[in-house]
Amino acid sequence: MAVTPPKRSAARVVKRIAPYALALGVGIYFLSSLFTGKLTKSGANPLVIIGQHDQIYTSHGATADDAKALGMALRGVGFFNDRGAQVILSKGEGGTVVSFASKDGSWDHRETVLAFEEIGRRIAPALGGFPITVRMMDQTKKTRREIVVGKIGIFGKDEVYYLGSAKPAEAVAMGRVLIAGLYLNGAGASVLLSKEAGPGMGTTISFVVYGDTWKKPEAGPAFEGGVRKVAPVVGGLPITLRLVDTNMATLKEEVVN
Repeated sequence: MAVTPPKRSAARVVKRIAPYALALGVGIYFLSSLFTGKLTKSGANPLVIIGQHDQIYTSHGATADDAKALGMALRGVGFFNDRGAQVILSKGEGGTVVSFASKDGSWDHRETVLAFEEIGRRIAPALGGFPITVRMMDQTKKTRREIVVGKIGIFGKDEVYYLGSAKPAEAVAMGRVLIAGLYLNGAGASVLLSKEAGPGMGTTISFVVYGDTWKKPEAGPAFEGGVRKVAPVVGGLPITLRLVDTNMATLKEEVVN
């Protein structure tokens, strides 16, 4: 019951997921003001201005229309808010890549990295769908962290996302285990598998939960049991278990060893 979304009108769904505040304890609004740096100026790429100050540079096959769609998506999640954020959008044989200018060290900050994963998940539909690649760059345009953001429809309406260095095959295998364990039943549940390298990072599995059923005494052991069941197909323990609401705000987090 905790992972199966209740029926609600489309208007309520839009209102509920309106992401002016991102998840993981880091608001997107504050993410853009605290963690967004400036790129070294370069005239190599065409430039699209979003609002008054936010900028998108395009490269390879990305068009001005693509940039505008990305800009509207970033404004929709609150990342673009006329504070002078700079982003590079590339489309080519390697797929869609969105690169963010990031302040020094932010690419090693766990919550910031998870926040950029979530931004990638929110903007992908505006760019043609999944997968996309999110890059965190320093001010010289050197990539400091590369995050793949992908989605697999595993069973009915259920969705499994793979993020960071997690592989599609791992997401599929995890989904099959969760189906066998009745965590997924085709009704529209969402589960996220994230793998990030670095201190304090590692493997994270996030279940999107609804209502207050996750607070019941039996819910914790049940989700922990699910993590233990999928551990062999996603690289083993330890795994960080996160229960999140539909805005991806963390409700509960624990490390399963």
